[in-house]
Amino acid sequence: MKLPFILAILLAAGCLFFTCKDDITNPKTPPLVIDSHVIWGPATQPVVVDKDVRVTPNGTLEIQPGTVIEIVKNTVYEPDPAGGYFRDPEIWIDGTLICSGDSTQKIVFRSSDGITPYGYIFLFSDTSKSEQSIIKWTELDEIDWNYGTARIMNCRLDRLNTFWCNEVHIVSNEANIISVIGGKGIIEKNTVTESIIVQFDSTIIQGNWIHGAPDFLGGIRCANDSRALIINNMIENCGIALFIFSATPELHFNNIINNDLNIVILPDSKSPESDTVNAMNNWWGVIDSTEIAGKIEYRQNGNVESNKKVQFIPFATEPFDFSVNNN
Repeated sequence: MKLPFILAILLAAGCLFFTCKDDITNPKTPPLVIDSHVIWGPATQPVVVDKDVRVTPNGTLEIQPGTVIEIVKNTVYEPDPAGGYFRDPEIWIDGTLICSGDSTQKIVFRSSDGITPYGYIFLFSDTSKSEQSIIKWTELDEIDWNYGTARIMNCRLDRLNTFWCNEVHIVSNEANIISVIGGKGIIEKNTVTESIIVQFDSTIIQGNWIHGAPDFLGGIRCANDSRALIINNMIENCGIALFIFSATPELHFNNIINNDLNIVILPDSKSPESDTVNAMNNWWGVIDSTEIAGKIEYRQNGNVESNKKVQFIPFATEPFDFSVNNN
C-alpha cells in the first residue's frame, strides 16, 4: 500500500480555504491546497498556520531562511456525532518540502502564544518524493516532529521529538531528546542533553555527544526489541548511560565515562533470559574489570545483579580519540 508523504503540524486553526494554482510567495495565510510551488519567506512575518494545509503530489512548499511559522492552537472545528470539538491544524505533504534555513537565519516554528507547548509534525512516506525533502537549520520551539523518510540537519529540537521512520537521517542537531520508533535510521553527530530513545528498530547511533541524562531516561534508552548499533559516541555525566528494556543493542568503541551507572538492563517479564548485550571494546574510564562490572546492573523482580547479560571484555585501556562535530 502506497503511503502518502505526510507532514502534519498538529496545532491550531479556523480560516477560509482556497486553492493555490500558481506560484505564490509570502501568503499571509497559507492556502488549503498547494499544487504548485509556494514559498513561505521572511517578508511575511510570521506566516500564520491557523487551518489545515495540504501539499499535493505536484506541489512544493519551500520555506526560506529566516522565516517564522506561527501555529495557532485549537481553531479547526471537527464535527463528531458525539459532539464537535476543536483541534489543531494539520499540514500534509504529499509532494515536496524544502525547509532550508542557514546558520545565521534559522527557520522557526513556534506556538502563537509563545508559551504553551503543543504541536506535531508528521512525515510518513514510502514514495520517491521523500528523497526530495530536507529539513535543516530549523528551530522547533515546543513542537514535536514526526517523520517518515527525511534528512534532518543542524536543527534545534526541543521536547520529545519522536521520529516514526523508515530511514530517517538525523545529523548535526542540538536536541533535548531524539526518539526513533522503527526503521533503519542513522542518528549521528548530534549534541543531546537528555536522551536518545530507540525502539522496534535497527538504528545506527554514532558520533554523538550525550550528556546529563537523568536516571529515568538513560543517555541512550533501547527498548522493545531494539537492535541498535551504538558506536563512537561520548556518553558522560548521566545518571544511567545506557538503559535497556527488552532489547539487545550492540555498543563498541564508545567513551562511556563519569556516569553513576553505565548499563542497566530490565528484561521482559515474559522472556527474562534475554540475549547477552555485546559491549566489547569500549572505554569505561577505568581499566579494572571489577570496577567496570560494578557499574552494570541487571534488575529483575526487585533483585539487582552485577554484570549479568553484558559482555564487556575485552575493553579499551585508554579513551578513543574522536570528537563530536556538529558542523
